Amino acid sequence: MLRTFTKPGDGVIVQSPVYSPYFEVIQGNGRVLLTNRLRLQNNEYELDLEDFERLAASGAKAFLLCNPHNPAGRA
Repeated sequence: MLRTFTKPGDGVIVQSPVYSPYFEVIQGNGRVLLTNRLRLQNNEYELDLEDFERLAASGAKAFLLCNPHNPAGRA
């Protein structure tokens, strides 16, 4: 997917914490890792939508979604 829809140097968003292969596949293919960290609130992970929008507006070309998200365990 990354090689088809992005090119080297393009930004790719991933939400962390997440499995390490997500980071490795982005960087290993010469793409720029853009990390949208999940917020731990009341013992549950939440999306930081403001940060996600900022990263998307910065020129990100793709978003790799882990679903269900680990360790959040949410779909």
